[in-house]
Amino acid sequence: MSGVVEPSLEASAGLEPADGAEASEKLAGSVRRGLGWSVVNTVTSRLGSLIAAMVLARLLTPQDYGAYAVATVVLAAVLSFNELGVSLAIVRWPEDPAKIGPTVNTVSALLSCLLFLGCTLSAPYLAALLNAPAATPMIRVVSVCVLIDGVTASSAAMIARGLHQDRRFAADLAGFLMGTVLSVVLAILGFGAWSMIWGLMMANVISAITTLTLAPRRFGFGWDRDITRRLVRFGLPLAGSSLLLFVMLNVDYILVGHLAGAEALGLYLIAFNLASWPVNIISATVRRVSLAAFSRAAADHVRLRSAFLRGLTLVLTAALLICLPLGLLAHSVLRVLYGAQWTGAAQALGLLCVFSAGRILAEYAYDYFIASDRNHFNLILQGVWLAALAPSLALGIRWAGINGAAAAQALVVVVVVIPLLFAGLGGAIPWPDLLRAARRPLLTAFPPVVACLLIGLVIDQPLLLLLLGGAVTTLGYAIANKDTLLDIRRSREAPVV
Repeated sequence: MSGVVEPSLEASAGLEPADGAEASEKLAGSVRRGLGWSVVNTVTSRLGSLIAAMVLARLLTPQDYGAYAVATVVLAAVLSFNELGVSLAIVRWPEDPAKIGPTVNTVSALLSCLLFLGCTLSAPYLAALLNAPAATPMIRVVSVCVLIDGVTASSAAMIARGLHQDRRFAADLAGFLMGTVLSVVLAILGFGAWSMIWGLMMANVISAITTLTLAPRRFGFGWDRDITRRLVRFGLPLAGSSLLLFVMLNVDYILVGHLAGAEALGLYLIAFNLASWPVNIISATVRRVSLAAFSRAAADHVRLRSAFLRGLTLVLTAALLICLPLGLLAHSVLRVLYGAQWTGAAQALGLLCVFSAGRILAEYAYDYFIASDRNHFNLILQGVWLAALAPSLALGIRWAGINGAAAAQALVVVVVVIPLLFAGLGGAIPWPDLLRAARRPLLTAFPPVVACLLIGLVIDQPLLLLLLGGAVTTLGYAIANKDTLLDIRRSREAPVV
């Protein structure tokens, strides 16, 4: 490779030169289209996953799900720092990505191979650590997904860079449909947990093939020592932050199971999975376009700050639009969707909705810190979050079981995480501006909350309360924030989301 010195990743500007109203409107249109397809992708995948889970739950046993969960937890842990996140550099690179693409591919492939070997060899020990020795062969099979992820990383990054979320949707949908069909067929034939394992493998293979086919550009392999050093320097904080995030999001499962038992863990998992829906819908949608949008505005600090603040208002509004009715009507949601035996998780679900709203804000800010060359702050944030969460969870569980665990999650996000986020953002965005961006979404939440609580005092039929209370809360909040929810359509600047 040539020894040409490229612009520093840490000093990345926008992906394309952009000045004037025409460039701003062009970016706004790209982001709007990307967001639209991202919303379709997220909603489709989440609804499809829910339906598939309902079907498979009637064909498989809890033991099947347990073995599958162990394998996927190990896979998620490895994927959290696979290829060190260096492929994200393609999204941020200010010039022709072909200059770094071959090196990114080489680094990704090498690191993925090492992690695959490590995961395969350590599978028996990992399964024993999670008290599921029977999951050893499943861990070895799903570790192939690590290789698949490394091979497709740069192509997926090119799709994200160009805001081609319609192509991302096609890849995800193709993988989901093929994988789900295979899982259901194998489950009917009696393959147990392996039906989900092979379905997962099929989904990954099909998604990978589609991603490679639809990527706007594909790169070969190459090596540039200078670029490699900067890629690793760029990716290490991201990989560390992602690994810490994984531990932070799974330490509660371990502690609840260890300290409160299997039945309590089952209730907590139901509550956590339901509370994660706002995160899955909003964060997954926003983050498919936010990093690319922030990166394009990175050279202009005023424009970047304005984009973040407008996006903050929208993200917080969307988060509360879902978290409010879900948390307030937790008992009815559990009774209607899962049955009376699951209503013991209602209080935990309500508290975890607070945690989910805070997590959405944290993940939104995560991309801002990447685009503004502050990757190390993400690492610090996740480290402090985990350090505060682990002992809080242990104390909470001993004090009040799963309700104590959920209370610890909510308390840490409100008392520790959000103030730390404000402190980190305060260096570039004045606190009064942050408060103004959050003021309306927060203040307009009170009337629908009060209305929902009053309805709950006079109606005790779960389905009726869910329908009426949900409609009043959601519509009331949406009407109070209709201008914010419509802002992305009429915006002439590039909205962040």
